[in-house]
Amino acid sequence: MKPATEIAPSRTDRETVEAFLRNLRDEGEVFEIRAINYSDHPDGQYASTVSGFFNDPPAAARAVESFARRGTCEGWYVTLNPVGAELLALAKNRLKSKAKTTAADKDVVARTRLLIDVDPVRKGGISSTDAELARAQQVADEVAAFLAARGWADPIRTMSGTAPG
Repeated sequence: MKPATEIAPSRTDRETVEAFLRNLRDEGEVFEIRAINYSDHPDGQYASTVSGFFNDPPAAARAVESFARRGTCEGWYVTLNPVGAELLALAKNRLKSKAKTTAADKDVVARTRLLIDVDPVRKGGISSTDAELARAQQVADEVAAFLAARGWADPIRTMSGTAPG
């Protein structure tokens, strides 16, 4: 399963993460937080997946802040839709290093949010140009207007990358 959405702009302080999760989650929902290629080794060696299952946004925010202070990773991700409560048995309201089991598509218990990812077509790992970012923003605005005209709520917008430069 591809991780759903990157946590907030590159900030991993407790207040930012908690506010993001409270905005994204419904009360009591179970969600996974995952860090890809996390390493607390000084030269980034021995990277692994960090994962945990949460139903408590403040606990999730504390865990992310703690791990972020001790190491680095490619990105922090949270499942967009809720996963089964039984996954709490793997790592309840805590993050676990070298996780062997993470959420999969079959673990999603309901589709409560619709993810629309607007990206230019280009080779992975290459940053968007300013023109590509502007076009992606234009497309996102058009999609939001289309959905609003059909009664959808205002979207939550995030950007998982940064402008070149």
